[in-house]
Amino acid sequence: MPNMTEKERRHLLAGRENVHRKPLCSRNPLWLLCQRLFYFCVLLPVYGIFYRFGVGLKIENKSILRRMKKQGYVVVCNHIHVMDCTMAGLAAAPRMMYITSQEETFYIRGLRTLMRLLNGVPILKGPKGLQIFMDSMVKELKEGRIVLMYPEAEIEVLSDRLRPFHNGAFTMACRADVPVAPMVITPREAKGVWKLMRRKFCYLLTVGEPLYPDGKIESEKEAIGDLRDRTFAQMEVMLENGGHAYPDDDLDNPDAFWRVKKGKDL
Repeated sequence: MPNMTEKERRHLLAGRENVHRKPLCSRNPLWLLCQRLFYFCVLLPVYGIFYRFGVGLKIENKSILRRMKKQGYVVVCNHIHVMDCTMAGLAAAPRMMYITSQEETFYIRGLRTLMRLLNGVPILKGPKGLQIFMDSMVKELKEGRIVLMYPEAEIEVLSDRLRPFHNGAFTMACRADVPVAPMVITPREAKGVWKLMRRKFCYLLTVGEPLYPDGKIESEKEAIGDLRDRTFAQMEVMLENGGHAYPDDDLDNPDAFWRVKKGKDL
């Protein structure tokens, strides 16, 4: 923290201490009530209207998630939009999901509260922190809850390709013995009323069939790698074919509709 003032450094350390001191998933009844009121009375209506009529979000195959309504699962999604976690949340609605994010997101007091209301969970740093995070999420999955993870780890706005996957999401799925539910978010060409509104593109979220850990593989490391590779392969197919969002040729064309003025069309 070489460029920080002493005051900024104290605030940063206080934020970090707050994150590591509190439980990752609150069981306070009053807090859970406030969280659900905010989710069902504010978040779902606002985001539902905004994404449906504001940016033209279309969700395909949502019925797949309804088939898993009584079990826990890990949602894995490509990370192409600063708010794609809320798109994934709409796909899983009315069930709430834990939205995992880097712990620095929770250092700022007001933002920390908002993230908690959104059911956000910090990915703690360090070996001990990561172990606490992993154990907590595995416990939640075994109890029938949903956890969202970004296996690519970092955002790349409107990327038309998957980047290498990290093992975290697949480790917790194997340890909790729950499926992985792949999602792919892609831009889709604006047509009809969206074209009249001069939107350059809309969004499409495609839900894929769940993938289960292979119980026949005795080695945990091999089972994790197998689930990761199968998920990556399925999401590549969804990205290239199932989403119907990108054209079939010349994906590198710098003038393609999803590459135009990226920063202004999120």
